[in-house]
Amino acid sequence: MTTKHCILTLLWSSCDDAGVPLDAGTYEPSPELLAQLEQDWHSFKQQAESAGFDPDEQLTMMLHPDNDGDAWNAVAHDFVLTRNGHGTGFWDAGRWHAPWNYRLTTMAHGFGSIDVCVGDDGLIYC
Repeated sequence: MTTKHCILTLLWSSCDDAGVPLDAGTYEPSPELLAQLEQDWHSFKQQAESAGFDPDEQLTMMLHPDNDGDAWNAVAHDFVLTRNGHGTGFWDAGRWHAPWNYRLTTMAHGFGSIDVCVGDDGLIYC
């Protein structure tokens, strides 16, 4: 389920060449993009769990109703925003308890940014 929230966040936070958010169009993620996000998300989640992270204990507030009240969905949302260097993410607004906010930020940065574009076929690629 949380890979879905990675995709939703990536589309919400990215625009096409005309500046239109990708979640406002009729675009669909390519199989390659889906596979990349799935791999990255599972790797990130495994790293966080191995380090002892429990999102239900560390989340201080649920800000996004589209996260369905699931703390892991909130992690997926902030994972995408943080790795892409947006002005919000794990460190923002006291949403995650310290020191986890900084640890998760460092982990997310280790994945590098994921830039997307719309192909001639209308699919979104990374």
